[in-house]
Amino acid sequence: MKWRSFLCLAGICWAVLARSPVRAEGPVFLEEPPLRITLQSAERTPEGTRIMLSCLNRTEEEEAILFLVPKTDRVDTVFESGWPGEKIPLPPGQETGVGLTVLPAENETPGDDISLRISFHGQLSSEGHIFPGEEGKIIPADFGQGEEKQVRDEVQPDPGLPAEAVILRDQITLEEAEKLDYGLAWICLREEDRLLPFCRIPLQVTQTGEAEARYSGTAAVFAETPSQPLEAEESLTEDGWRLETAGISMTGESVFYATMKLVLERQGTGPVRITRQELFSSELGGAYDRIPLGLLDTAEIMLRELEKTEAPIETVDTRSAFLPLEKPLTVRLLPAEDLGEIWVFCEYFFQDGTDTVHPPFLLPAREHGS
Repeated sequence: MKWRSFLCLAGICWAVLARSPVRAEGPVFLEEPPLRITLQSAERTPEGTRIMLSCLNRTEEEEAILFLVPKTDRVDTVFESGWPGEKIPLPPGQETGVGLTVLPAENETPGDDISLRISFHGQLSSEGHIFPGEEGKIIPADFGQGEEKQVRDEVQPDPGLPAEAVILRDQITLEEAEKLDYGLAWICLREEDRLLPFCRIPLQVTQTGEAEARYSGTAAVFAETPSQPLEAEESLTEDGWRLETAGISMTGESVFYATMKLVLERQGTGPVRITRQELFSSELGGAYDRIPLGLLDTAEIMLRELEKTEAPIETVDTRSAFLPLEKPLTVRLLPAEDLGEIWVFCEYFFQDGTDTVHPPFLLPAREHGS
């Protein structure tokens, strides 16, 4: 009687288990402290490749996960929505099933190698790969630092860089000093009747209107386009130096517009290094603290062109240089005078909404240190 009861109970348990939606654990597509993604299936269909994923949000808040920049056989394509990004909300502490359809690239059939990136919790992953024709075969994505960056961290300083900073001086009236908001010194490259401002430096202004700024005499360039300086803001102090770039935009097949910002720093007499690389793109979901190589195709470096007048503030044209992003770029530091004649003008902004620009002046020739 006891044996029959045991067999009956075992049979009931087996029937329940057979009907239960128990999901087999698939290969891990991404494993990081805040997030775990496993691949459940990948199937090629006439419409595209259908991928089923399971996403575990390990944080205590609802977070959005973005699947970005899909490729089929390493050619940029889009998801079923027609966009290169899909945003999915993930409840805290829960596992969520996600289905994605990656369309074939133009004039192609569903591919053997599907890749995409993941944005989560302010981080952008490397490319992860899924091979639909080979069950369970993947190359996982990660948020680590193994992928090459668009720009090398190491900076190449020219041996003839100026040994000392030059002091820039200007003067405003007492009335202007009382209502001053801030002032800038603009360092410009002169080309015939044009000024190309490439570096701005905050002016320190006393209550009596005496304005002063310290300029290192250097220009940052990409080694690939050494004739065009990068637009930047420079801060020079007693114990260090900092340069923050602007005016660098990037494009790609799937990401139509992004911007790049670099921060160069030196402490004391130590080496100059890039301490920050920031990528911003609304298409990619915001800002990221690294710029992976291969994400975008082309960088554009832009400078304003101003007419050289007594008040050179009106932009009359834009100077652009284009760089292919096929390998990491290298930043070089040059003596600014190596690029040509350097002029300076000072611009002041007041609390009443007005501003004034003083006439430009030639930066005198300086000695270069080793």
